[in-house]
Amino acid sequence: MDMADCSLSIPDMPKSTKSHLMKVLREAGVIRNEANGRGRRLSLRSEDLEARFPGLLAAVLDTPSGG
Repeated sequence: MDMADCSLSIPDMPKSTKSHLMKVLREAGVIRNEANGRGRRLSLRSEDLEARFPGLLAAVLDTPSGG
């Protein structure tokens, strides 16, 4: 997964909560925040995560979601 629309993933979550979550993920090095015209684009830092935690991302993304 390269890109997803975060506004669609959890529509009932308050904007302030989403902003805080994105800040935590960015500061932890999980995502990068780039300028994209008048907005911002968030992307997963998969290469960095794979280097730091080999196989973790593949295991998480290949796991079927329950419920």
